Amino acid sequence: MSCLYVFVRPPLAVDPPLLGCPSVVLPAVDPLVDHPSVHLPRLFPRSLPWDQASLSWSLWAARSSAEPPSRRCPLAPLIGESQGLTIHTDRSRFNVTAGGDATFSVRPSVKLRSGNWGFKDKTIVTWVGSSVDVDNAFTSRAELLLPNGSLLLKSVTRSDSGDYTVNMIPDVGDQQTATIALLVIGESQGLTIHTDRSRFNVTAGGDATFSVRPSVKVRSGNWGFKDKTIVTWIGSSVDVDNAVTSRAELLLPNGSLLLKSVTTSDSGNYTVTMVPEVGDMQTATIALLVIEPVSNVTVTLNNSNPVEDKDTILLTCDAQGTVQTWMWFKNDQPIQANDRILISPVSRHLTISHVNRNDTGTYKCTVGNDVSKSSAETIVKVNYGPENIRIEPQGPVVADIGSRVTVTCSALSVPIGEFFWFLGTNKLQSGQAFTIRSLQAVDRGNYTCQVKNSRTKKSMNQIVEITLRERLSPGGLSAGAIAGIAIGVIGGAAMVCGLVVWFVRNNMNRRAPPGRRAAEITAGRNNALTTDAESTSQTYENIPRKNKPTPPPDESSTYMGLNLEDRSVYSDLKR
Repeated sequence: MSCLYVFVRPPLAVDPPLLGCPSVVLPAVDPLVDHPSVHLPRLFPRSLPWDQASLSWSLWAARSSAEPPSRRCPLAPLIGESQGLTIHTDRSRFNVTAGGDATFSVRPSVKLRSGNWGFKDKTIVTWVGSSVDVDNAFTSRAELLLPNGSLLLKSVTRSDSGDYTVNMIPDVGDQQTATIALLVIGESQGLTIHTDRSRFNVTAGGDATFSVRPSVKVRSGNWGFKDKTIVTWIGSSVDVDNAVTSRAELLLPNGSLLLKSVTTSDSGNYTVTMVPEVGDMQTATIALLVIEPVSNVTVTLNNSNPVEDKDTILLTCDAQGTVQTWMWFKNDQPIQANDRILISPVSRHLTISHVNRNDTGTYKCTVGNDVSKSSAETIVKVNYGPENIRIEPQGPVVADIGSRVTVTCSALSVPIGEFFWFLGTNKLQSGQAFTIRSLQAVDRGNYTCQVKNSRTKKSMNQIVEITLRERLSPGGLSAGAIAGIAIGVIGGAAMVCGLVVWFVRNNMNRRAPPGRRAAEITAGRNNALTTDAESTSQTYENIPRKNKPTPPPDESSTYMGLNLEDRSVYSDLKR
């Protein structure tokens, strides 16, 4: 606030002009008497015409009790005070978000004749009086606000950041300048196309809305699909392609696209191109997937009879409609891939290499999308065997003659094996069970069960022995046992006789002189006869005999000699 010192001397007279408010009362202060000076605040704007203003002032003597006299005087320009232009600004710098508007506010202190705004050594706008000229690069964005000469800059971008200088020329006096700094903050400097989503799904027959929001005002644009333009617009003028006239609608001012009654052929990428009023054009892409409910799911198996540790199987899942997810299950449990099980990237194929019996089960494929789900299944049966063959009852099987005998053969095999029975090399019958209705001696032997697997081409054999248990005689022994005992007794007796003969001969050879060898041999022979006669006599001793006188023996006969010798030998044997 400027101050004006007014010198006053009694009588109360002021030498005009005084500079101050249109109406200012001089303060009643004691220093007026002692100090003939009054301090007046400069509250009066310089632009006020001096011939239209007046000053009311009062001075009075400090020692006077009467009301101070007052006088109104016309004001005139103060001699020596500057009348030049001053440019007032609300702020020397400020920030604006990208896409917003920036207002550079100024207030000149005097009336202006002309001026201009400049940015980065380039003039944005020039004016003389009320005539305004805007540079072509800013025609759509720059606006001069008269009479003050403030500047409005619309839809600013980061490239608009910097110092903006205003140059003003008053009606009277020298030109003046002022500078205001702008900082544009936020996203891209130019056009940015915002989308709610980069992809979305719609059920067949529904409507699809491709929502976009440009960051700045757009002059024109278009929507394209599969290298074909659907909609084009310039300002508010819209042109829709004939192929989609009844289905496509442009939603201004944002430029969003509405596509009605979509089908699966509408699935794909939709690209919007926008040209802003200032800056470079930009594009954005949104993907649409039109979904049809899944149906007719099937699972096929490339090999319905796989062999364990030999074959590889491939299961394929097919379906109609829009399939977004595929899942495989075995016996209702999710299948996890491993070194033998491979699931294709889209999960349509399931491969199992070198199958084993544990791979047997029910395989299910489940497919689905956002609006539906369906499944199909198939059975996998892995062939193996035969193995672990066995016969019941286990051998040897002992049965009575004439009894019924049944043996049963079993084995692990998929499919169930074919069973055959043999006696030796003679094929008897087929089937798991073999029965002998009435067991006979000729039925004894080793019976073979053979199991064959027609799928694996493998076979396995097992042998069981069937023998007879003979019936017992009334004495408790069987006929066979009796015959065996008899044969043993006869064999033992023959052995004893042989030993006796051998022993006798050895004794005779040791005791008789050489000259009597012939007689000993003869005696031996007679002794044998005598022994036989004695034995015969013992066997038939119970037979009645006639009492006839026995003639005495002839001592000179050979018989007597033999008889004596016989007694001698017999005596030795008895001893």
